[in-house]
Amino acid sequence: MKLLSKIILIVAVLLSGGAYLSGCVSSKCETNPDEILVPLPTQAEKEKLAQDEIFVQLSPKAEVYLKNKDSYTGLLMATNSQQIKVAVDSSQKVSEDITNLEKVVFSYKNIVLCGESLVIRGEEKDNSTDSKLENWSVSLDALNLINPTKGLAKLKLKDLEPEDRKEIRQIAQDSSYVIEQINFNSDSPEKITVKVKPQ
Repeated sequence: MKLLSKIILIVAVLLSGGAYLSGCVSSKCETNPDEILVPLPTQAEKEKLAQDEIFVQLSPKAEVYLKNKDSYTGLLMATNSQQIKVAVDSSQKVSEDITNLEKVVFSYKNIVLCGESLVIRGEEKDNSTDSKLENWSVSLDALNLINPTKGLAKLKLKDLEPEDRKEIRQIAQDSSYVIEQINFNSDSPEKITVKVKPQ
């Protein structure tokens, strides 16, 4: 990892396949040729949200795992209560029924999350023992992808307990929640489990 001048290191083990994130206080969103920039929402944008929703970030690189053990990589484009849509490449888009899905895992290797005062770079690292991961059980229609190519989405919190919603919104005002994994539950097909981590 490159050392930046005056770095404030924020230890954060992130996502699926595990990404280790180090944050530095900076207003510059500079990337290397092999990195993908994912802009974080501004404070003004956060203040316009409804009381029961927050912004969440997703990597443009997603691995889709099916119940038949097949898998493929692409960009998650849309979700609803019936299916998800994934862009495998610039010319091929795939629709998968919810009933066929096991999970979607997001990789943050070479992903740069950049906001007004925070830059977070992702690298490969095991996160299997990360105690900061949170599992939220929400409705299938709770996730709204606003700009998939830039990794921006809204997540409705109405399925969570009121006290949890309040705490999550307070944290989201000062930081950003990153989705690491979405699990599809055969026992509760109307629900998904979203693995998230605050940054």
